[in-house]
Amino acid sequence: MKSIIAGSLLFRGIDSPPKRITEPLSLNSGERVLWVTCDSMAASTYIPEVGCRSGFALPYNMDEILRPDDGVLDALVARLGGGFDISKREHPAQPGHGIPDRLISNGTFGRPTSWRQTGPVRITWHDIYAELRRLKYEPDGKHYLWFKTQTTNHGRDEILPATYRLRGTLVIFRVLADLTGYDFSANDGGQLDPDYHRAGGWARQAAAKGKDFVEISDLCQTKTWGNVGHNSVAVNAVGLTKLEVHAVIPAYHREWAAGRLTTSPSLEETAWRRGLIHSVWPTGEALVAA
Repeated sequence: MKSIIAGSLLFRGIDSPPKRITEPLSLNSGERVLWVTCDSMAASTYIPEVGCRSGFALPYNMDEILRPDDGVLDALVARLGGGFDISKREHPAQPGHGIPDRLISNGTFGRPTSWRQTGPVRITWHDIYAELRRLKYEPDGKHYLWFKTQTTNHGRDEILPATYRLRGTLVIFRVLADLTGYDFSANDGGQLDPDYHRAGGWARQAAAKGKDFVEISDLCQTKTWGNVGHNSVAVNAVGLTKLEVHAVIPAYHREWAAGRLTTSPSLEETAWRRGLIHSVWPTGEALVAA
């Protein structure tokens, strides 16, 4: 048996900016629990650094002219002022195969077999590599180049600079009345049998006995330390009534420094406690203090 006393703060990292957060105090649709942690640093690692990553292996012949690929390479060519005029495609899609009719009708689906580059210059892999290096990307040891991308409102790929970070949200909950629950954190299933696969069932059993939560051993992924163990709390519908949204502030993915693994507060929690970040709730943007 374990208790979380009234007045305690619980944290949750979300991959949406504060203005898009509408119902932070709600159960998810899967396990029917609210996942939180007592450690804001761990919560911040669950905010992704970027929504999507793309990549490719650099070819042996960097003088090769770029071919159309209907993806991120086309976006890189367009970024450099080029484009493609495609006159023929292989294996055109047929209606009823799950491909939107507009793509079939305008011939924009299927591998291009006849095409030409358009624009003022012919774009090669040298140009692509130079542009990605200008955006501060470097290939890994296997000559593979990863870079950050996002999809625009028009469904097109956009290449982002290496310094880009997704703006997420740190939601801070305050415990209104003592929470009681079961501590399963010693039952560490590790990476092969993680406890969060069973947490939904445990939380429902706890609710049936009038308890508010279950605590489990969890893992978050980091660049500096790999998989980092921490405890997560799955609050059920019973415990949800004993929480309030205390603050909703902008936050970003955080990494523990190499050589130093602690449970110190995240930068955003520290700034919020010092009055450098103000929460606006229930609607609006979290503002930085003047």
